[in-house]
Amino acid sequence: MKTSLKIAMVLAITFATMQHVNAQIKFGPVAGLNISNVSGDNTDNNSMLLGAHLGGLVNFSLSDNLSVEPQVLYSMKGANVELEDLLGGSETYAYRLSYLEIPIWIRYQLESGLNFQAGPYIGILLAADFDGEDAKDGMNSFDFGVGGGLGYQLENGLGFGLNYNLGLANINDNETDEDFSNANNCIKFSVSYTFGND
Repeated sequence: MKTSLKIAMVLAITFATMQHVNAQIKFGPVAGLNISNVSGDNTDNNSMLLGAHLGGLVNFSLSDNLSVEPQVLYSMKGANVELEDLLGGSETYAYRLSYLEIPIWIRYQLESGLNFQAGPYIGILLAADFDGEDAKDGMNSFDFGVGGGLGYQLENGLGFGLNYNLGLANINDNETDEDFSNANNCIKFSVSYTFGND
């Protein structure tokens, strides 16, 4: 409940601020590919896991070049985890984490359409599974971090983006094991389409 309230407050402040500066508003869907991993303790044998993200964006123009862009996404993260079996060999298991994720990008766009973006993100854990088994118990229900990247925006509203998200929160529940810390890392390839273009 506290996490949901924090997210609602962040979004409310963002929307209120943009209204006061008479920003031009654009909106639309965004979707793409996630290439994620988990860093931290006992992750030497981890490898990248493919996932996806899907949601929507609202872009508030502050000037000809500068804008603020909150997004609301369903985002799949995690890692492939290699573990030893009883015979001394190894098996690879998929460790999948699904989040309701809200990045808030500060975006600077050049006249050519090339843009650069950076900002924080927050996420609420929706589901977690390890090799098909529920693994949500023992996981932190809240994630946050920072990200940055670049993109290209066409005049017809179609946009492409590439960014990297660095998790700063321990995805493990500290009440379960205070000495065991891991964080999300994710590369995102996105395609978007915005309405309300000039």
